[in-house]
Amino acid sequence: MENTGIRIRVNEKEILSKLLSVDNDYLNKLNWKLLFLEGTYNDREMLPLETQVNSSEHGIAISYQQVKGLSNRVNDLWNLLLLGQLEKNKLVKKGDEDTTIFDSSDVVIEYFDSSYWTITSSNIDFIESIKHTMGQAFEVYQ
Repeated sequence: MENTGIRIRVNEKEILSKLLSVDNDYLNKLNWKLLFLEGTYNDREMLPLETQVNSSEHGIAISYQQVKGLSNRVNDLWNLLLLGQLEKNKLVKKGDEDTTIFDSSDVVIEYFDSSYWTITSSNIDFIESIKHTMGQAFEVYQ
């Protein structure tokens, strides 16, 4: 599948909420997996989740509602790697090449070192919706 991506260089806490509010019907159909999480939280229950995610070779499965809830529980996000797949049987693990991770996922949401967001998807309509939501705060790449 051909993926298209955008990079958002805006450091706002609300970006994850904005991304997850774009095309709820599509995002709700995906099987989500959290591969990496690092930040500070306003909820003590998040630290064990961070530890569980980061110590797991394959990340952890997470529902769309739980993904949406993350944005409300994070004070300061540093790093995030979140995958959405239409098919559950596509195994991805930490240490896989980026191309393997991106090619086997229908949506990849990545936040790197508190500096930029990368959103990649095989669904061009989803990417177009994000562009519309973000205005001019992005760059497109393939």
